Order: sequence, then C-alpha cells, then structure tokens
Amino acid sequence: MTGKRLEISMLRSVSLYIFAAVFVILPALGFAQGGETAVGNIDTSGETIEINVANDDQAAALIVEWLGNNNINVGNHDASWFTVQTDHFVIVFSPKTSATGLDRLIAQIFLTVNPEYKSEERIEELRELVWKLNDSLNTAQFSLDPDNDIVLLSQLTFINTLTIEELSAFMDWFNGSVMTMMFAAPEAMQILQ
Repeated sequence: MTGKRLEISMLRSVSLYIFAAVFVILPALGFAQGGETAVGNIDTSGETIEINVANDDQAAALIVEWLGNNNINVGNHDASWFTVQTDHFVIVFSPKTSATGLDRLIAQIFLTVNPEYKSEERIEELRELVWKLNDSLNTAQFSLDPDNDIVLLSQLTFINTLTIEELSAFMDWFNGSVMTMMFAAPEAMQILQ
C-alpha cells in the first residue's frame, strides 16, 4: 500500500508541474496553450482594444478583427497591413510593435500623379511640389514612391490602446491633411490624377 501511495503522490506532483507549465508559466512567457499565440486572449469586441503583442502581423490581425467588430470596413489586407476607406481616400495602416506591445500605427495615403509629370521633362516640377509640401505643411511626410506617385505618411505613436473614437478622429484629420495640401499647393490639383 505504501508503494501505491507514493506512486499516486508522484503522479499528482508531476501533474501539478505539467498543469503549472501549460496553464501558468508558458502563457506568462508569451506562449499560449496548444501552440496558439497570446492573440487569442485579447478582447476585440469593444470600442477599445489593448494590443500587447510584440509581433506586427499579430497586431494587424487583431486590429482588422477589432475594426470589423466595430462595423468599420477593412478593404484589402495582408499579414502586416490593412486599408480603410475614408470619405475621399484609402488609408493604408501598418502596425509596428515593440517588446511591450503596439508602438505605433503607420498610416499612408497614396496619390496617383498625372503621367506627364512623371516624365523626365516634368519630374522636377513633381519633386518641387513634394519639397514645397514638406516645407509648408506640418501634417505628414510627403515623398515619392518608386512609381513617382505621392505618398503621405503619418503615424499614431506610443500607443498600446486604441479606441474607435481616436482612430476615427485620426482618419478624419489625415483625410483633411490631403485637402489642406490642395490649398497650400494649388498646383497639386493639376499634377494629381
């Protein structure tokens, strides 16, 4: 009888260690049960989301799910980015994470340039417009992509928590930045398609 009690006691101890490893220690280290990630533990149903994952792709997946749960239509999306249509423009969002969670949400708007301004004869006018916009406006970083279309880049920084209200306000402000650009540089109307 003593041997059987010892055997049962050892089994209980081993079971406790396994339970602790699977349900306490591994999740605390960022590993969830069954090979899943900690993403499954984050609530995406409310108007606020706290993103404490240290992986850009996981953060993007969480935000896409959260936006959908809050009736904000996400257009195209890939592992690390997604798009949201505003009143006038499509914004491409790319979450960037650090060890503590979401660090920033990069936002880009791509504006198609009239092909004649991409030619060697007129490319300088396009470059001057981008320089003028960066010099006169403090709303976003303006640049040219490899196809010589204009890119506006901005970001929400140092955030782990997003709210629908804050993200909507940011999208409205960023959308307005493009409109401000049109007033600051009227020649942009001619250069853009």
